[in-house]
Amino acid sequence: MTSERQLLALGAQHGYGPSPRIGFVGMAKLRADGTKQRLDIFTWGNAKVADQHAIPRSYLALCPGIGDEEIGRWRLPLVEWPGQATRAWADVAAEFDDVFAAVLDGPVAQIAERLFALGPRYALSFDAKEWSP
Repeated sequence: MTSERQLLALGAQHGYGPSPRIGFVGMAKLRADGTKQRLDIFTWGNAKVADQHAIPRSYLALCPGIGDEEIGRWRLPLVEWPGQATRAWADVAAEFDDVFAAVLDGPVAQIAERLFALGPRYALSFDAKEWSP
């Protein structure tokens, strides 16, 4: 199981500090231009629903935002997908760094477009069933 401490440490590596939000591990940072950027995360897991929809049975739901506006929701699997074997936290954190941090640390004007271009592995939708390495 992923702890709040792990998630806060992951965010801290990218300049985020705690910013409480009910139901989430909430984090925020001020960018160099003064823009407030949020990253709210919760863990999701449900084997029955996952089996019904052929999705990962456990993942981080990532909810980034600029100012008070959420830019959508994405998933980062905590299990191998397909296969459902639990992934090492180091692998999950490395994938966050490679995929999400690279986008979220980029130019504000490009964040939404780049997030929506990530593809079905990260789409938080029951329709995103395709495996994408």
